[in-house]
Amino acid sequence: MAESHDTLFSLARSASAYAFNGDADGLCALVQLLAGRADTPILMTGVKRDQALLKRIPPVPGPICVLDVALGKNIDAVMPLIEAGTDIVYIDHHAADDLPDHPQFHPRIVSTPDTNTSKLVYDLNPTRHNALWAVAGLFGDNLFEAATALAAEHDLPQEDVDRLKDMGMLLNYNAYGATVEDLHFSPFDLARVMCSFTSPLAFLAGTDVIPKLTQGRDEDIEKAKAIPELVPDVVVLPNKKWARRAVGDFANMLARKHPDRAHAVLVTTERGHYVVSVRAPINGGPSAAELCKQFVTGGGRVKAAGINDLPAAELMMFVNRFALHFGE
Repeated sequence: MAESHDTLFSLARSASAYAFNGDADGLCALVQLLAGRADTPILMTGVKRDQALLKRIPPVPGPICVLDVALGKNIDAVMPLIEAGTDIVYIDHHAADDLPDHPQFHPRIVSTPDTNTSKLVYDLNPTRHNALWAVAGLFGDNLFEAATALAAEHDLPQEDVDRLKDMGMLLNYNAYGATVEDLHFSPFDLARVMCSFTSPLAFLAGTDVIPKLTQGRDEDIEKAKAIPELVPDVVVLPNKKWARRAVGDFANMLARKHPDRAHAVLVTTERGHYVVSVRAPINGGPSAAELCKQFVTGGGRVKAAGINDLPAAELMMFVNRFALHFGE
């Protein structure tokens, strides 16, 4: 029997440790849970594609809360913990198969294309403050329609909606990189700063994070725009820090510009392989995750997915499957 929203939120809020994605969604989910807490729980995060976080958390009295990282990347760490008696609250929007059936495992995993983790946390405790964080998180995941609908539910002024949109998109941009050193701000530092504010609007007014990210993002995107397509709707960026930062935001920008088409943005790695970001058509079409899961290190969700390490020898295989999958 599914646990009530109040029970799940209370358990998540009382966690001794949190493993969370370092992007807008993971950060905005975390802040909703930590608002007003006087103690300092253990935080574990990383760049956006750094998903296997749970195994890095040291022993804690529990519970542990996991936010916006795929269960498949953490299942090997989940099972020993719950079998040892540690409660794990798992809130996420990535596709997951074969959830553990165990009294210590408390999932809230919904992979429909119109939600994300920060929205799932909001659903557990739908206050106005949580709505503001969730709106920013939804915008960060390119879920503009869902973000706008939630903002309308709470009658948010358009000026505030626009500010939350910029915030979400910029926090998401900041999470892309091969390592934390590629980023403008460490997600650890962002988490600590954001959790000191009850409202994202206060965070925006009280820090210089967004102006600095705006400048960095604009410079990186201009460089990405100058790269010609490999084939229609597929762009390969060079092995540069700016490219690793720009890949997600650039892919989202292309998706919004051409909402009836799918897009793929690849970044060349030090090994000559590729990191791949795929966006399904915003206006409806096949799942991006289903394409990416055809490759060994691929996964994600319906509208946005990726491949962490595509060998150079498989580049044209990917291009051909991309065209076939999306009917290009």
